[in-house]
Amino acid sequence: LKTPHEKMHVKELILLIVLECGRIHIDAWSFPDPSLPAGSRPRPYSDHSDMPPSYNDMPPSYDDGLYDIPPAPFYNGWYDDVPPSYHNDAVDMQPPSYYSNGYFMPSTYNNGRMDTTQPSYNSQVGMRPPYKSQVDIPPSDMTAAQVDKNGVDIASRVDFSVATHMSTMDNPLLHQENCLPKFSRIRTHHISPALEEKISTMKMEFELFESYLNISSSSSATLQAGNVTKKNSSEKLELSYLLDELDSIKHTLDHTWNIVSHLQSVKNDNELRQIYDLNQRNVLKATSQFSQSKPLFDALQKLLKQRLKSNETDTLKKALSNTIKGNLSSASVKSIITEKVFEQQQEQRAVENILRSMKEGGVGMKSKEDQERLNEIQLRLASLATKFSNNILDETQALFMTVLDRSSMQGVPQSILLQWNNAHRKEMARQGYSGGSDARSPNDPLGYNGWSSNGPVSYEEQQYEEELRQFAWKAGPWRVTMDQSSYLSAMKHIPNRELRRQIYLAHLQRASEISSPDKNNIPVIEEILRLKKEMAKLLGYDSYAELSLSSKMASSTDAITKLTDLVAEKALPAAKKELEEITKFAHASGGLMEMDETGRRYSVPLQHWDIPYWTERLKESKFDFTEEELRPYFSHNNVIQGLFQLVNRLFDVTIKEDVADTWHADVSFYNLYDNANGGKHIASFYLDPYFRPMNKRGGAWMSSCVAKSRALDNDLPVAYVSYNVEPPGEGGRPSLLTFREVETVFHEFGHALQHLLTTASVGEVSGINGIEWDAVEIPSQFMERWCYDRDTLYSFARHWRSHQPLPEAMYDKLLQQKVFGAGMKTCKQLYYGQLDLALHGSGGKACEKPPSYFSSVVVDGGDDKSIFDIQRDVAKKYLPPSMMPPLLKEDRYLCSFSHIFAGGYSAGYYSYLWADLMSADAFGAFEAVLLNDSKKKDTADKKKEEELKIIGKRFRDTFLSLGGGIPPDQVFEIFRGRSPTPKALLEQSGLQ
Repeated sequence: LKTPHEKMHVKELILLIVLECGRIHIDAWSFPDPSLPAGSRPRPYSDHSDMPPSYNDMPPSYDDGLYDIPPAPFYNGWYDDVPPSYHNDAVDMQPPSYYSNGYFMPSTYNNGRMDTTQPSYNSQVGMRPPYKSQVDIPPSDMTAAQVDKNGVDIASRVDFSVATHMSTMDNPLLHQENCLPKFSRIRTHHISPALEEKISTMKMEFELFESYLNISSSSSATLQAGNVTKKNSSEKLELSYLLDELDSIKHTLDHTWNIVSHLQSVKNDNELRQIYDLNQRNVLKATSQFSQSKPLFDALQKLLKQRLKSNETDTLKKALSNTIKGNLSSASVKSIITEKVFEQQQEQRAVENILRSMKEGGVGMKSKEDQERLNEIQLRLASLATKFSNNILDETQALFMTVLDRSSMQGVPQSILLQWNNAHRKEMARQGYSGGSDARSPNDPLGYNGWSSNGPVSYEEQQYEEELRQFAWKAGPWRVTMDQSSYLSAMKHIPNRELRRQIYLAHLQRASEISSPDKNNIPVIEEILRLKKEMAKLLGYDSYAELSLSSKMASSTDAITKLTDLVAEKALPAAKKELEEITKFAHASGGLMEMDETGRRYSVPLQHWDIPYWTERLKESKFDFTEEELRPYFSHNNVIQGLFQLVNRLFDVTIKEDVADTWHADVSFYNLYDNANGGKHIASFYLDPYFRPMNKRGGAWMSSCVAKSRALDNDLPVAYVSYNVEPPGEGGRPSLLTFREVETVFHEFGHALQHLLTTASVGEVSGINGIEWDAVEIPSQFMERWCYDRDTLYSFARHWRSHQPLPEAMYDKLLQQKVFGAGMKTCKQLYYGQLDLALHGSGGKACEKPPSYFSSVVVDGGDDKSIFDIQRDVAKKYLPPSMMPPLLKEDRYLCSFSHIFAGGYSAGYYSYLWADLMSADAFGAFEAVLLNDSKKKDTADKKKEEELKIIGKRFRDTFLSLGGGIPPDQVFEIFRGRSPTPKALLEQSGLQ
């Protein structure tokens, strides 16, 4: 061979041959079965009758995977149950992972996002139409004499789950290329072999690519920043080719690890957790080769310099400048950002993001010792984040309270009592008491559920016991757990003050030295803060906050604090007034009275565990309706259909249910069709709505299953949408939602729309990838605001029994209570954001000794203060003064603050405020045309609907389409024609 390029081409061919040979189907006849007599021939392996049992057959654990419990008012029990943004109880984080887009940089680049990895699949994945018939669906495994959810008989299925000699060709994680994930076939024993093979293949491919980069840089070949029409058509290394190769190579491992991470969220058990922890370190080590590749870094830098020197980058700037100065409504988005300009901008943004991430990954470090230390820190931080989450998860599952006293539950809504009673019955069944899920409680001698544990009973006894069982929710016992839904219900509705105090403290002190020394997160927090500060110093930053902000919209902590203080000027006086009103109402109602030893009653001050209860009572008194009264009007199926109608109304997209292999029978699958493009199928998503406390993590989140990618020739993105609402009940009772849960559904689907409707095709900036962290919440918070729109609400607000629409009087009250408690809600968010920045803030000196959390702890705040000292200092500034101290001495909320210690919000929690400002302003464009005037209830006329569609199309073409390819501040300016202001946020929050 004459040239290095010819040699490289032969190496590529050899590699392709090896990979293709691995994909050849090997007939199962060729594998001997040691369990059969010599010379006999086993049956061929069949995808249906002989399929290994599904993941559903794995023994359930009592982990609910609460990686990021929404930041609720644990420190003071305030009314607002809307974590972590102003208006929703949505949690938008995947389980903590430092494996982000193939570049190993914790928390500063896409870490903990709605999609912690950037999974996308190769050119065939997603191209095949989703399963259309039962014949095509790998049936989910169940026990003999049962059928799956599609009615397919699976009684004859053979169990191969214990086989350890299975061929890699039987591993569903190794063969995902031509279809959606085969969830029903995945077992824990598939994971490690699949990851080992994927890691090996990825390393080999990347080493080959690095060799090519070295040859290109050392030879006379020139680097080009232009577009590629044919791969390797010349000796020019071109920017688009380089980005596509990276996307393709990273996909080798990304897609498989993403599936494993998703299953850990929705099918978690001890075995899967161990497998995940075992493989996480290997995955992180494998991906570090991207962030520390000098040939890749040099090639990207050279190509970026060439791109910046050219005139191509000036095109968008000029177009934006001309448009913003003129009339924005007269210019279409496509006239501003042409296909060519958009592709160039995507590539430039992708390279800039990669280079920044590589610098933060240590590629430019001169000292080998420093680079090795950085790697050690990053691996340790990943391990600590997982430990932090697991401690919370274990504590949440271990802590509960069984209530036997019926008087303590007076006034608690029926739906909540039913939930707690069901939780108790299921726990009794798990412990082995007879009677199935309705087992007799050993603490209830009357047999609250009427089931006998002593064998057969007469027909009359059965009838009597059935009647008792139907009223079990009234009789108890009731099991109050520490998951978010149960905890908040207890704090709002249990009238017994002492019970509330116990529940409040138990929840507040989870994973602390008070609750469990073995699950104490305080040492974990201190090590995380110390390592993040050391990492920032190694990378040349003064603090971790400065490092984090390098990839965000906010320019500095001072800019964040300035916005925070601006909002606080309005919020603090409102919060103080609200607390005074609550206190006065509680005293007038006799709720703050206790009795001494002599029987004399005396008044006591309002405490943290009193605030949510009396806030709820005050709201009921003011608006003459309860949150539970709305629940019958919000059946889950109706809410979903109303959401789909809104998407069609605004964005001209039709959503239809389809069939696909899933990880649980409750999961559904949907396709999106673009009406403006002839009804073309453009995306799909899985919907997992119901809570499963045994193995599904709490909260709500959206994540990527498949990303749009030109490198992989994939034009069909696929998303996971998950949240936790009450499943359907007995007697045909559907899943019924609170209004807060309705907002959560809309919130998460806002995230999904940004992933599903993207037109960005460069993997690094496609969909939700590459978007600055303080802008990712814009679409989600935007969608929440539509829940108060009359036309939207009445498209689904119908009573599940009578099918009557929500009464007009209740709708009026719903609008009136929209801004109820806005001061306290806002102050709580400001407090969380500033506490986060204070812990990760500027200044400070290096930690030389292991800190003590009861004396002084050196953190990034600049002084020798404990983490709890810093917490109290921030609370004094941003929490309203009242008759009680802002924080209790035993407050341990930091031990469960997963957003900043186990998710992607380290020095970034302020993002909820930052994004809410932009989403409120964006929503104002719609509000000006159509939205709610509470005095006018008639449906908008045809003209207004047409105007609404025009603005909706513009929102789709900007926020939902451009992904990370265009900076979010420019996206906002294209949509609104100006920069955002806080006026709309203050008005919509009731603080103006």
